[in-house]
This record gives sequence, structure tokens and C-alpha cells, in this order.
Amino acid sequence: MGALQPIFLVAALSCWISVLAESSGNLRAWTSNEQPDMSAGRDHKGCSTSSEYDFFVFAQSWQPQFCHGHYSKYPGCDEPNDYWETHLTIHGLWPQNNDGSYPCSCPGTKFDPKIMNSIGLDALLTMWPNVKADDPQSSAYDDFWKHEWDKHGTCSGLGQRDYFSAALAAAEGLGTPGLVASAAGGTPVARAALEAAYGGKGRAAFQCSGQYLSQVFRCLGRDGAPTACPASTLAEDSCPDTVHIAAFPTAGEEAGGRGGGGAAAAASGTALVRTESDPTTAAAAAAGDDLFYLLAMLWQPATCLLEQGYPGCSEMEFNKVWDQNFTIHGLWPNYMNGGWPQYCTDEKLDHSIIQNIGIENMKKIWPDLMYGVESYDFWEHEWDKHGTCTGIPQGKYFSEAISLYEKIGTPELISKNINKVLAREDVLQSFGGELPQAILLCDDENRRNLSQVYICFGVEDPASSADSGDLNLKRIPCPDSVASENTCGDDIVVPSYHVFSSSSSVSTV
Repeated sequence: MGALQPIFLVAALSCWISVLAESSGNLRAWTSNEQPDMSAGRDHKGCSTSSEYDFFVFAQSWQPQFCHGHYSKYPGCDEPNDYWETHLTIHGLWPQNNDGSYPCSCPGTKFDPKIMNSIGLDALLTMWPNVKADDPQSSAYDDFWKHEWDKHGTCSGLGQRDYFSAALAAAEGLGTPGLVASAAGGTPVARAALEAAYGGKGRAAFQCSGQYLSQVFRCLGRDGAPTACPASTLAEDSCPDTVHIAAFPTAGEEAGGRGGGGAAAAASGTALVRTESDPTTAAAAAAGDDLFYLLAMLWQPATCLLEQGYPGCSEMEFNKVWDQNFTIHGLWPNYMNGGWPQYCTDEKLDHSIIQNIGIENMKKIWPDLMYGVESYDFWEHEWDKHGTCTGIPQGKYFSEAISLYEKIGTPELISKNINKVLAREDVLQSFGGELPQAILLCDDENRRNLSQVYICFGVEDPASSADSGDLNLKRIPCPDSVASENTCGDDIVVPSYHVFSSSSSVSTV
């Protein structure tokens, strides 16, 4: 296949711009003739540095759903733009091939932040935001745009200015169906109605976190016109027959989610959410007489059933160890009455602590599937939200969690009965200890697929722990305030890892 000329895309999108320019002066500047680690995501085996491609995937994100797992961590989620409440925002404009392969990270011009300012910063901040960063003038804010340019834009044949201008024009021209905005936070919509709003079956692929819409992939021809998506793109679809559209959470709603980012349960919107959090000082939290700790362990194959687009769920990154063993979600201080402390200090995670513990072991037993196993985001979140409330140093916090995890392990009943139906009581018994031995979470609609386990520990001597800087934890029955969080039915299946769209797929970042 010969190299196709991308000029047709810019020409087609320029038509949209000329129409829209009457209502937005910024749009007139979006078609110049300029020529040419956020998480690296999955560099799938279908990715090559060839700049040949057949069409574009125009990927858009629903920010309210993203922020349900990141409120109070990311500035953009804490104070969202009104536009994001009713509009999908841009994730990227990705050159793609009909067979599912795609070019990536092609040789070309390096990202130039000054060009972004000249395109129209207000439009970019509104329609293509980086909610993880605060200051739009900082290099951290540019990281998202730089990643999209480096991985995808360099393979488009467009200059940087034209590439980003084309994506902005596509967002303006395609818009967000009213059905999506009107259903936010309310009545779920039928998948068929969602497809109709996008022009009919096969015109878009929808990605969901559990039942909640998280992304939409639309297909554009090389001439910039919307087109039917090939089977390789439609295979990325992960939404059920009934789709929920999230609204931005209130501070109380999001603060109540125990684990925040990294857990399929939190991301799916199906986990029990409680709002009795108690932001307090680390010293007060650690010395509380009614304090106990939850060791939360994830079953990562279940995570990938709900979150197929996570980089860590790709065939190349998924560690086979996770198919037979739980991994750590976090070690969380809690109060017996059902509340818990969180974000107790501003102390940031020192990455050298993780390196001293052993980065390779951490990637195996405490992995971040959401951003990829090379990312520190998950560990930073667990320290920020929970570790800062333990009153112990960072190294001891992570080492204590690992020590407890290794003592509990993965029961043989589970590791030797993957994909088999198990009685809930047998699974509980397999974790030993006094009743209730563990809290079981199942996040699928049938309350059947085991996704997470909570084990409870008490502080043996709170006063001594405060003096020594150690937690001195012992296994205890989980209190009623936590026991009520069980979401599994009488029959439980421990799922195995399943490779999704292994023939290649749409790049997910």
C-alpha cells in the first residue's frame, strides 16, 4: 500500500472550521500549514513505525467516569470544567489499519509546546484536557499532548499544528450526542439507543468500566469524513446491553470509595460506596483505639474482565503469576464504626523507597494495570490516601503490606480451581482465621466473579505502635461495618485471564 496523503483530512476538517468560525473566533487559527512518561500504554505487537495507515480512530473520553476513580487526586477531577459534564473530551486521533495494526512512534519532529499555545490554549484545555495536571503552563500539563503526538501524531503525516487542529475540529464537528449528556447520572440507556445516537450499529465502538461508559471510538476516513468502523475496531467494544452514564461525583461520594484508583471494583461503579471518611492527622489516626486495618487483595483476571483497555491487561504486560495469585490493592486504616481516615498529610511518595524494596517484585505483587506496570501512579495513590494516615514511614508502610500479603497468600482452593464454581462458604474458610475470615467482593452483574478480598487486622498495642513506629498488627474477625460490604453470591467463580483482541487492537492511550 502506498503512502496516502493526509492533506484530505485537513481539507475536510477545514470545511467544518469555516462553518464554526462564525461562533468561535479561535477556530479560524486551527488550520495553519505548519509541518512537522505518561504511561506508555501497550505497544501491541501490531504497532510499527511505518507511517502507512488506512483510517483514523478518533478516541473520546467521558471524564466523569474517569474521575470516579481519581477524585481528590487529580486537580481536573477536583474542579471539573462545566463543558466536561455534558461533552466527551479528546483522548487522541490515532492512525489505524483495517486489520487492527497501527503505526506508532514514527520518526519525526519533536513535540513543541509553543505550538500548542498558538493553536488556541483555551480550546485545548476545554476539549483536550489533562485532568492529572494543575498548571496549564507547566510541562506536566503538556505530557498528555506530548504523548499523543509522539506515539500517534508523528505517524499521521501531519505537522504538529495541523494534527492537533484536526482533532479539535473533529470534536467540534462530531460533537457529543444529546442522549449522553441527558443520561449523565440518571436513567441508564439501552445500548441500541446509544448506537442509534452515533449513526447506527458499527459506526462507533463503546468502552465501559463495568456498566459505565468510559470511552467512545469513532472512525474517520483519510478524507476526514465519519465512516463505518472495521471489525478490528469494533472488537474493542466492551459495553453491555444497558449502559450507565456517570456524572461527576461530589466530594463526599468519591471520598467514600475505599480504594480509589487501581481497583476494578472502584472503577466499575459497582463497589459499595460509603461517605463516612474522616480526614484527620496521621498521628490521631494511628493512635485511634478503634482503629483496624484492611489488607485489600485483587484478583487481576477479574480486573481485566471489567477493564479490557487497561495497558496492564494486554497480552504483553499481563504477568502469568497474576493468573494464579492475588496481588496487593492496599493496606487501609479504618475505624470500627465504618469510617476511615484519608489524605492525612501532604508527604509525597519517595520513588527511591519503592526501588529499595525492589521494583521488580513490586511490579509483580503490587502492579498497576490501569497505567501499566512501569507506572508509580498506583503506589503514589495508596500512599497519599491511606499510607499517610498510618503514622509510620513510607518504607515500613509498603513493607508491612507486603509482609501481611505474603502471610495470607493465595489459598490452594482458589489457585487449583480456576474457572470452577466454588461455594462462598468454602472460599471464606480457605482464608482461615476467626469468623468472618474475609470479605469477598464480586463486581460482575451476577455477583459471581471474585475480584477482591479484604482481610482484617487489629493493632495489638496502639500506644506501643505509636512509640515504636511499627503497626504491630494481628489477624482479627472483620467488624460488622466491613462485613456488610460482601458483594458475592452463594456460588463463586475465580476467573482466569483472557486475551482480548489479541490480533492487535486500537491503541488505548
